[in-house]
Amino acid sequence: MYIRQADEQRTQASSAMDDPEKLHIVMFPWLAFGHILPYLELSKLIAQEGHRISFISTPRNIERLPKLPPNLQPLIDLVKFPLPNDDNLPENAEATTDLPYGNIPYLKKAFDGLQEPVTRFLETSHPDWVIHDFAPHWLPPIAAKHGVSRAFFCIFSATALCFGGSTSIMMEGGDPRTELHQFAAPPPWVTFPTKVALPLFLLRRSLDHDQANVSGVSDSFRMGSAILGCDVLAIRSCTELEPEWLDLLGKLHQKPLFPIGLLPPSAPVNGDDDSWPPIKEWLDKQEKECVVYVALGTEVTPTEDELTELAFGLELSGLPFFWALRKRHDAVDLPDRFEERTKGRGMVWRSWAPQLRILDHDSVGGFVTHCGWSSVIEGLHFGQALIMLPLWGDQGVNARTFEEMKVGVEIPRDQEEERLSRKSVAETLSLVMVEETGKIYRNKAKEMSKLLGDKHRHHRYVSDFVEYLQKHRLTHCDHVIRGADEQRTQASSAMDYPEKLHIVMFPWLAFGHILPYLELSKLIAQKGHRISFISTPRNIDRLPKLPPILQPLINLIKLPLPKVDNLPENAEATTDLPYEEIPYLKKAFDGLQEPLTHFLINSHPDWVVHDFAPHWLPPVLDEHGVSRSFFSIYGASTLCFAGSTSIMLGSGDPRKELHQFAVPPPWVPFPSNLGLPPFQMKRILGYDQPNLSGVSDSYRMGWVISACDVVAVRSCAELESEWLDLLRELYHKPVLPIGLLPPLAPVSGEEDSWIPILEWLDKQEKASVVYVALGSEATPREDEFTELALGLELSGLPFFWALRKRHDSVELPDGFEDRTKDRGVVWRTWAPQLRILGHESVGGFVTHCGLSSVRGTVFWTCPYHVSAVGRPGDHC
Repeated sequence: MYIRQADEQRTQASSAMDDPEKLHIVMFPWLAFGHILPYLELSKLIAQEGHRISFISTPRNIERLPKLPPNLQPLIDLVKFPLPNDDNLPENAEATTDLPYGNIPYLKKAFDGLQEPVTRFLETSHPDWVIHDFAPHWLPPIAAKHGVSRAFFCIFSATALCFGGSTSIMMEGGDPRTELHQFAAPPPWVTFPTKVALPLFLLRRSLDHDQANVSGVSDSFRMGSAILGCDVLAIRSCTELEPEWLDLLGKLHQKPLFPIGLLPPSAPVNGDDDSWPPIKEWLDKQEKECVVYVALGTEVTPTEDELTELAFGLELSGLPFFWALRKRHDAVDLPDRFEERTKGRGMVWRSWAPQLRILDHDSVGGFVTHCGWSSVIEGLHFGQALIMLPLWGDQGVNARTFEEMKVGVEIPRDQEEERLSRKSVAETLSLVMVEETGKIYRNKAKEMSKLLGDKHRHHRYVSDFVEYLQKHRLTHCDHVIRGADEQRTQASSAMDYPEKLHIVMFPWLAFGHILPYLELSKLIAQKGHRISFISTPRNIDRLPKLPPILQPLINLIKLPLPKVDNLPENAEATTDLPYEEIPYLKKAFDGLQEPLTHFLINSHPDWVVHDFAPHWLPPVLDEHGVSRSFFSIYGASTLCFAGSTSIMLGSGDPRKELHQFAVPPPWVPFPSNLGLPPFQMKRILGYDQPNLSGVSDSYRMGWVISACDVVAVRSCAELESEWLDLLRELYHKPVLPIGLLPPLAPVSGEEDSWIPILEWLDKQEKASVVYVALGSEATPREDEFTELALGLELSGLPFFWALRKRHDSVELPDGFEDRTKDRGVVWRTWAPQLRILGHESVGGFVTHCGLSSVRGTVFWTCPYHVSAVGRPGDHC
């Protein structure tokens, strides 16, 4: 019925809606008016540019919205979906304001029941985009299935969202902050000076944020899924307000990021008349800028102790006040006779209050706020200095942010018990409202009002966002999308899309290869493509967990490794073997040809993305009509050093003497210091010689490159532009840099090893510790090992040495650990490298210069010290 009604309205709408250049956008906010109203504001701004909006919420929430301007009514269709029943929800409870805070998880459970009607609406209305909130974790794959692009619109600040970390932290629990006190400082991924942090009392209140609730899903997981599954991230912010945090947010999430402005409030509209006249009458009797406006939002209720101390603090201050104290189900009562004692100078208003009108009145000079993002924006829009009383979660981050900007002051709490006191309330009110020393806050707030009042500036942000949406709606033509809809409605998952790919990933049996292949797999799967990731059983079992949202798209295929004499049982990766025995692993790897061929015959993939090792794979793919890409985990400069495929395959290398490898190859036409030291060259002399597997590594590499359709390189033009151009000339093939695949934040499951490491690192001074890790693929010689250890001892510096035992490991010098035990740790089991590199005590990294290790280091901004050890040649 709702679809027919919507269709009738659309046929009567203006001709702008029939313009093929115009968009149809679905808006789907969470059921809280602090979310619904910003979504409505954004809807109106987009509709002003002639685009059509379908605004989805529940009937009672739609009925409580402010009236739309008449000129926008034909373009904004308010779509009502009845909220599914839940036994624990009161009748007519359709928004967070209708419930005690503790019952909101039941609202989320009911909200998740909207999945079916939203799916039907997307199937039948064919929107170009859906702009969604954090709550519908189930929406991104459904929208992708039906060919609808996704934008996550975050109504929180960039600062608050950065505080939550990357999507892997949100979804997998890999936050390096494992103790409450660590949240009282900026997160370790913040690279610039700031005091923004979460007060401990607020953290304790928000502990359930990353825990599953009665809805079955944690808020943290919902947020991570929304970000991970979107095509573009929009945020209610601007570069004038949060430039560094917006830059950091883009780095954390690796998605197109658009600040869409602050959505400053529109001028108060008619319809407030019943409540406004008596309020205005009271405000008109007060002196200019003397009234404190108090409003703590409708989502979270202060404790009885907080409400009592706030009331007594207002009374103690002697200042006129207007307190918008709307009654909630879990509201607490004011102190006895409070209103009677303050009735000459204060008003407590218990029904809905027209906040914008009040903030705009010239008698109001300050705003006691819970620091919800919308409330802060509204207060500063009207130049009101802030007296900040955060009550939950992101409000604490917002309070610290605006205190840094000196537009207000957070009411201090007792440091021991973190309790609010009436004295601190009264003193903060006096400081911000009256005292000369508080003039800076009043002046800065008025300055901020100029930024927020510049509607043209903020509308430009929205216009830029809309332009992006127009340019990046699905790349295939609209009629193709419509023609494919019948197939999509019958499909069970994104795997059935005719325009989506099925890609086989086949890395070499080394975790320095397997993990970058897995990272690339996840990035491809995020775009809705299906991945078959092939390795051996033990290697698959050792992979980090996939994000739940990607599990349906990434199929982990276990092919048993054929048995080979001299290969130990359970040795399925290079890390399981001494270096000299790795050729036996290559021989066993070549035995995977038959089971892999059977898999290709039965699964009909579009592409195979493969590593250097399977030299036998290209003719198999030719036979079965499968396209192929060689993905190099090495940098472009390393590949260029090896030369053309003919050189790799055994002919034409003009370098005959060892010393010739110490300088750039003759085919490098630009200035460079690239070269291999003679000692390193001696170690890799077998690279171009057949080994126990019967095939040289050089031949494997040359053959897969010569036979592939495209070369993908773990690099970027910003880092290796000249080398990438040279690589194209050497190979005469398309060469695509796929980015550096920077490391994800640490994943869960590391706690057993991380906790004692964290305890030791926390005791060290900032940027004082040398982290030592020489990889798991190659082992230094005994003399290198000894000299490195004695050098660490001689330096006098604190160090943490990740010295994971291998079959061919050498021993530390006698007494080394005893002599350095007061300032160094030798850690002999697996170490959580990303967590260690991200710790603020670490100031340098002694590394073998494997490409993944170096890039992990640069990602965490540690200086690295080169220690070229072992045999693999790309380390230099």
